[in-house]
Amino acid sequence: MAPDFLKVDRSLVSHVDGNRSKQAALAAIVTFARGMNCKVIAEGIERKAELETVMGLGVVCGQGFFLGRPDKGLHGGFAKAREMIRLSGVPLPAREIRLTTDTRSRSD
Repeated sequence: MAPDFLKVDRSLVSHVDGNRSKQAALAAIVTFARGMNCKVIAEGIERKAELETVMGLGVVCGQGFFLGRPDKGLHGGFAKAREMIRLSGVPLPAREIRLTTDTRSRSD
C-alpha cells in the first residue's frame, strides 16, 4: 500500500533554486513518488524562486510562508488541511488555492 503524499522537509526546499544537489535530490524524490502514484508536498516554501524551482521539478503541493502564514487555533488547522487538499487537485467547494508563480493570483 503506497502513501497518498510524500512530504519533503524544508531543509531540502530552502534555497533549492541555487543548489543543484538539492534540485537533483528533489527530482529523484518526485520520480520515486510518481512511481508510487503519490504526490510530493514541499514544506517551507519561503521565496518565489523556491516556488518556481519546486514547481519546475514536478512538485504540485506546497506549504510555507510564501504561500501563506500559519493560522492559529482549530479553524486554522482545518484551513491548512483544506489548502493542502486543494493544492493536490482534489476538488472541494469554496475558494481555491493553486501553486503559481504569479503572486497576485495565489488565492481566489
